[in-house]
Amino acid sequence: MLKTAAILLPSFVALFWVALFLINGKENSRPQRIWMLFLLFIGVCSQIWSVFYTGIEDYSFYYKLDIVDAFLSLSILPLVYFYFWSLTHDGPMGWKQYACFLPALLIGGCTALFYGLMGDEQSTDFVRHMVESRENYVFPTGSLPWALSLIGWEGYYLFILGQVVVIMSYSTLNAIRYRRGLKHYFSNLDEKAVENNRAVLIGLYVLLLLTLLIYGSRILSPEKYFSVKYIFMVGVGVTLYFMSYYVYKLRFTAGDIILAMEEETKEAIPPIDLHDVYTEILPQFTHLIDEEQIFLQPHITLEEIARQLNSNRTYISRLINEEFQMSFYDYINGKRLAYAKALITQNPQYTRDEIAHASGFLHAQNFSRVFKQQTGLTFSEWRKNVVANEG
Repeated sequence: MLKTAAILLPSFVALFWVALFLINGKENSRPQRIWMLFLLFIGVCSQIWSVFYTGIEDYSFYYKLDIVDAFLSLSILPLVYFYFWSLTHDGPMGWKQYACFLPALLIGGCTALFYGLMGDEQSTDFVRHMVESRENYVFPTGSLPWALSLIGWEGYYLFILGQVVVIMSYSTLNAIRYRRGLKHYFSNLDEKAVENNRAVLIGLYVLLLLTLLIYGSRILSPEKYFSVKYIFMVGVGVTLYFMSYYVYKLRFTAGDIILAMEEETKEAIPPIDLHDVYTEILPQFTHLIDEEQIFLQPHITLEEIARQLNSNRTYISRLINEEFQMSFYDYINGKRLAYAKALITQNPQYTRDEIAHASGFLHAQNFSRVFKQQTGLTFSEWRKNVVANEG
């Protein structure tokens, strides 16, 4: 009973989250809809894997499942790519995006073609040899079974590993790009899914390790391989659950913002006149920050500051980047941190939460993280030093 539950766990998890996403309906964002499709694919694939892993005597049914698995399993990582792509893009997908499905079409198409050419009897015999005596059986060079074993089996594993390297690299870079894009426009990143996508990325690396584990375990004895299969399926199920949990919580994407930034850059915006910047915009910007202390507003954005200065966000972003060599997020939080230090000095009895909220931070946890990064000390350590110096 427990072994059956372990084998079927990924399917149950996938169906559970698909049901929750379906209940949300139109509230789902574009990345969430893509993730739901990813769950459907991995749910079907894990059902097929469960049949393979528990053993199957009907090899005629086995090769038919193998065709479906070749198409769907090679489409799983491309859907992950689509998920991360949709975080930072709001426009339609082009041929470059859909090209990542070529391995699924190539391997899946060749697998279906070769099985079809061999016919039911020869296909069944081929699978029996691959499952029962793969290491001791050599197919005649140039034959259909030889081509199928080379492309549909060995080629499949190579394409999977290639997908892992390319798509995991892209996903990591796009997650970084997502965060950088937010830092150009927002002074607080809380509730903007930065941590959510980091958790999804970590989950992908865990799935990568599990995949390498199951592929590498093929060299083990049948008994040990049998045990590894259960570990693999339980690991996939648990990881899939937590990844989907963070995707489900996603209620904000930066696609429209970053797309607007890219489109704005493409427009015929005249280059910044440094004289005008330093004589007009910079003094106004400095007054807004240092005198009016607009950074104390926790939800202040680059768009709002640009509106108050009767300018556009591209100019203000460039001004901050060129004058202060940092992003809008880092600049505003640097101001908040300086204000917080002064507040601690004047009122050492204030709690961390009081200091954080008074300084413009949405959450005390984010305040603590920024404080530690910038000062090298925790809030408590800094306050202790302040009290000691006063004493």
